[in-house]
Amino acid sequence: MPVSLTEVTLNPPFTVASLGDALKTACAAAGLGNPIADFSQFGYDRTLVYAVVTDASKAYGTQYLRLMISPNGTRFDVAQTLHSEFDLEDTTFPGYGGGESSWLLRPETLQIKSFASAEFKLIGLYQARLGNFTLLGTLRPTIQPAYWDENISQFLLININESGNIPASAWSLSDISPYAYTGIRFGFESFPSKKNPFTNQADLLAGVALYPIDPSGIFGICSPDLVLASDGNLNLGDVITLPDNKRYYCFVKPTSANYAIPLLRISDAT
Repeated sequence: MPVSLTEVTLNPPFTVASLGDALKTACAAAGLGNPIADFSQFGYDRTLVYAVVTDASKAYGTQYLRLMISPNGTRFDVAQTLHSEFDLEDTTFPGYGGGESSWLLRPETLQIKSFASAEFKLIGLYQARLGNFTLLGTLRPTIQPAYWDENISQFLLININESGNIPASAWSLSDISPYAYTGIRFGFESFPSKKNPFTNQADLLAGVALYPIDPSGIFGICSPDLVLASDGNLNLGDVITLPDNKRYYCFVKPTSANYAIPLLRISDAT
């Protein structure tokens, strides 16, 4: 099934409240449902907590996605972390979270794109003129190794902004990880980054694997809804349409023409 894409444009002025409301709408469109908690953690922020249930019978089959918006002068910080525990009564997170990353939102037009499927529950925040963007939400690869036990570690990732890499390349588990580190990556660096000279089109590779930064084996494999494209010159929002009318959307902004670009399959052309 293609990934559902919902797009909304939000114009300034922004407030913590208005951004929080827009983020709640985008999370619902991405398939995250409603937050189990919506509160101010420090008195000036807005914090949304989502329970992401992958297997309620397992110790780590429920993870808690924390999204926080806070003012920063005339701008706003947008941050996310993934936690294995959340105390709803005290609105606290026992232990440590994983994958903490933050993004600085300027008071300029904001494009919000929600990507929804059983595998991807992502929210892209884009400010086109400034070239700023980030990814919020979760990824759970379709193919989970038979040996993976969610009584030992969760099988759910969030995106992290990693210096020098397009955001889609770097992901993280929460604080519970069987690996030496919580970081997980796509293996796209060795895939071609230039168009096929025979067709003058990008070749697409499905069955993309994710692996720990240790590296120690394979974490999981994504469905054909995510492909790598051999065209490092693709731009954010570009769509590749195949002869069979399948369409693939460039959901991240490339920072280097030397990398293959991850694309998400969206609804077919009509």
